[in-house]
Amino acid sequence: MSQALSIREALQKYGKVIQPVKGDSMFPMLDDEKDAVELIPVRNELQKYDLPLYQRPDGKLVLHRIIEVNKKYYLTCGDNRTRVEKVPKNWVIAVASGF
Repeated sequence: MSQALSIREALQKYGKVIQPVKGDSMFPMLDDEKDAVELIPVRNELQKYDLPLYQRPDGKLVLHRIIEVNKKYYLTCGDNRTRVEKVPKNWVIAVASGF
């Protein structure tokens, strides 16, 4: 029986991951369970409008758009949301390179 790799492990092993999206926070760009994103490791400072995949302290994975870049954190928001979230840079696991 093979064990599933975590996104971090898969990125390290393969350099990219294709992951289906779940939820409606990035609708209409990404449609729940119909679309997928290609994720790659973060190699440089992320920019406004990038889509980082980050993990909250409760373990939940989130893919939202950067709306502002600061020295220690990003301000993110889902395209289908109004609540802005302050995301420390060390929460970021990967960035979307395509969908």
